Amino acid sequence: MIKSSRSYHTLKEQIQLSLDFVLLCCHSVPALKGYIKAVEKGKAPKIPDPDFFKSATGHSRLKQIMPNYRKTMGRFLVLSSFSYFESYISDIIEESFFINGGSAEFLNASRNKRNDHFVDITSLNEKAKKLREKKDKSKSEKYRKTINELKRLNYRFPSELFAFYGLFQLQEKLGNMRAVDIPDIMENAFGVNITTDERGEFNRIRELRNNIAHGKIIEVDLSEAIQINDFLKKLAIKVDQHIIRNFFVIESAT
Repeated sequence: MIKSSRSYHTLKEQIQLSLDFVLLCCHSVPALKGYIKAVEKGKAPKIPDPDFFKSATGHSRLKQIMPNYRKTMGRFLVLSSFSYFESYISDIIEESFFINGGSAEFLNASRNKRNDHFVDITSLNEKAKKLREKKDKSKSEKYRKTINELKRLNYRFPSELFAFYGLFQLQEKLGNMRAVDIPDIMENAFGVNITTDERGEFNRIRELRNNIAHGKIIEVDLSEAIQINDFLKKLAIKVDQHIIRNFFVIESAT
């Protein structure tokens, strides 16, 4: 039994790599400060040469950079965390199709199921015609009796027959999904309960990411970035568990 999606495992690994880098930097910068002090006091010959660059940077330049490293790293963490989350959403949707053979096969099966039903219900049209009228509240009990009878006979109602088109539209969204659409897709397509607070925080983070990407914000405190990363991870877990429980279900034995 699947307990978490492959998409979430990828997201989890990406998040951990980002946090590992943050951890490394948070150790490295204080160590570098200490090394610089040791060199300036004559207790060490020089600071170690950096990887990739050909020679060590001057102390004055490093001292100029170091005070802002947390805020610069915070900005990078927000950008990466949100990008990873966006990719996760696309991947989990695609994975939900894949469990039933991929998007093309799943769409085709849904279309065939609808079209086959049009043939199968021919014999039920006589019963269903009682429901083909302008709704009259005084006939509620008669409607209920007919609806229940049709349900027992596996009659598919309009809301079910629209399923193929909804699936088709969701597949079309995969190619050009915008971040702003994510809460609506999760709610309307998958039925995930996105709370008002979650939606508000997601949109705040999305706007922050956009402002960073467009150069309007160049500093984000690292503590805020880590909180944002934690929020997106928790939201991903919520989405993942709901989709696995309700949509990772094989529909055809062949």
